[in-house]
Amino acid sequence: MNKPVVNAEVDSREFERALANFQRDTELGWVEVIKMQARLLVERLIEWTPPFGKDKAAQQKGMATVEGDIRRVFIPFKDVPFLVKEIAQRRLEGLAGEKDFDRVEFRNGKIQKEWEQKDWSALRVIFERSVEAKARLFKITRTPDPGDHQAARVAGRVKKRRQPNVVIERVASLKSYIREIQRRVGTAKAGWIRGAQLLMAKFPAWIGKTGGESLGSVQDNSTNPLNPSITVSNEVPYASDIFPGSKLSELLSTRIRDMEKNAERFVDAKRRKAGL
Repeated sequence: MNKPVVNAEVDSREFERALANFQRDTELGWVEVIKMQARLLVERLIEWTPPFGKDKAAQQKGMATVEGDIRRVFIPFKDVPFLVKEIAQRRLEGLAGEKDFDRVEFRNGKIQKEWEQKDWSALRVIFERSVEAKARLFKITRTPDPGDHQAARVAGRVKKRRQPNVVIERVASLKSYIREIQRRVGTAKAGWIRGAQLLMAKFPAWIGKTGGESLGSVQDNSTNPLNPSITVSNEVPYASDIFPGSKLSELLSTRIRDMEKNAERFVDAKRRKAGL
C-alpha cells in the first residue's frame, strides 16, 4: 500500500482567509497575490522539509543523520564489544599475555590482524553461542537488509537511544549501504521542485540532483475567476513520515503571520509614497 503524500494547498481555509485579507489590504490583483504567496510558501516548504535548511550544510547534516540512524541498526563484527572480548578469550589468549580480560586491549594490532582473516564460520559459532547475543536478540547477516533498517524507523527516524542489534560480516557492504541511502538526502525536498519552477521560487541546486523532482506535481488555477488557487503536491513516498501534518500546520501558521506583517509593510510603503 502506498503511503499518503504531503499536500500543501494554498486555497485551504486558513490561507483563504489570510489571502483575502492580504488582497484587501494591498489592493493587488488576485492572480498576483495567489502566485506571490504560493511562491513564498513553496520556498518555506523546501526549507522546512528535512534536512532543515537549504545550503550545503543542510545536506551534510542530513548525510550525517542518515549514517547515525543506520549505525543504530547495524554494527560490524569488529565493533561488537562483547564479541571481540569472547574471541580474545577463546582464540587469542596467548596474544595479550593478560589473564584479566577486562584489561585486555582488544583493539591492538594483532587482534585486528585476526579480524582481517575473516574466519566467518568461527565467528558465527562464537556469536551464536554467546549468552549476551541471545539476551539482546542480536542477529547476524553478511550485508545490511533494508527491511531491518525500515523496521527500526519511527516517523522516518531511528531513535537515538537504540542500540544496534544486526551484526554485519562485510564491513564494506555496510559502508556501501550508507552511501546509497545518503544519496537520497534531499529527495523529499525535491518533491516541491515542480511547484518551485512554476512559481519561480528559489531552491538550492543540490536538491535538484536527487531524482525527486519527478515525484511532485503542481496545478495552477490562479486565473479561475470563481476560485483562484495553486495546488502543490509532494509525492515522495516517505515525505509524510519525515514531514507530518502537524509540522505542515506549523509552517502554514508562520506563513499566515508573515503575510499579515507583509501586508502592513506594503500599506505603510504605499502611504509614504503617496505622501500620507
